[in-house]
Amino acid sequence: MSHHYSKWVKKGAKGFCYALLFILSFPLIAQDNCYTIINEEVINDKEHKYRIYNMVIDTCNGKKVKSAYVVRDAYKKFKTLQSENDIILVAAASYSSSIFDSIGKPVGFCSEKGAILNKMPNDTMDGLVILNTKDVSDQVIEVVDLDENLKQCDDIACETHPTHLNIRENPSDTYGFMSLVKDQSLSCFQTHLLYSHNKTYEENFRSLNNGTSDRCRRFLILCQKNNVKHHIVVDHISGDYLMQAAKRCFDYIKGQGYEIRYILNLDTGNKDIFHAFNGSHLENLRPNPTVNTAVLEKAVSLVIYYTEKQKYSMQ
Repeated sequence: MSHHYSKWVKKGAKGFCYALLFILSFPLIAQDNCYTIINEEVINDKEHKYRIYNMVIDTCNGKKVKSAYVVRDAYKKFKTLQSENDIILVAAASYSSSIFDSIGKPVGFCSEKGAILNKMPNDTMDGLVILNTKDVSDQVIEVVDLDENLKQCDDIACETHPTHLNIRENPSDTYGFMSLVKDQSLSCFQTHLLYSHNKTYEENFRSLNNGTSDRCRRFLILCQKNNVKHHIVVDHISGDYLMQAAKRCFDYIKGQGYEIRYILNLDTGNKDIFHAFNGSHLENLRPNPTVNTAVLEKAVSLVIYYTEKQKYSMQ
């Protein structure tokens, strides 16, 4: 990790603008000056189909596409955002402690705009996603690898703690981190970190067939190409092993010239929610969920990409 969080706070970072640009020249659904959309992509194997949403992190014709992580009353907050903005993509974020309703809380450490909703870190999830929400026009999303345990200054630890913050094992780290979350109005959630650039390829993909192979998968990939940062959301339509699918996506995205920093898992379990703008409207890409709790109205947590209201045109 190369940027200190304290520098984010002092100087800010370039505002995010996510343009839905897709990797290859496949049939387009819609296009404007900032992004294009395709339906499906086949990665390596015709049996494994993916939808790919490649979001460029930069300014785009003066427009800024913003991001949000909402937890409490997630659906109500989503509707508020939708009434005032154009939603580009919304997906279930962290795993939920309840499959029946929206009352449950995310599994693992969780905060929303500085309010800590779950202070108990999960022992098995090694990815901590952090969103600076103090200024929505100048946002930064970063990742802490909780497995690193480095005895040196790390992104989030610099100038706030002398060593890597291990909130899963050190209570003192947890207390210091919670203070930082409150002071800087951070939104955070814990998930499985499937790839980290701080580990070798072999270390990341050592165990490919753990778990079950019958579940769809969804990943958030943080990467860059030609010094331009990208966030890529990959939606795996068919079932596969978690790490096998992550490796297949890594190989494909890297093969397109991208330098990948992290691959994070997004929830596709009992709260499998995924909607994306298709060129004319926000489309539900999971219209027939296996359980009736996998609907926006019963969401526990959501990650949302949105932009100011604008007029779209079909090609």
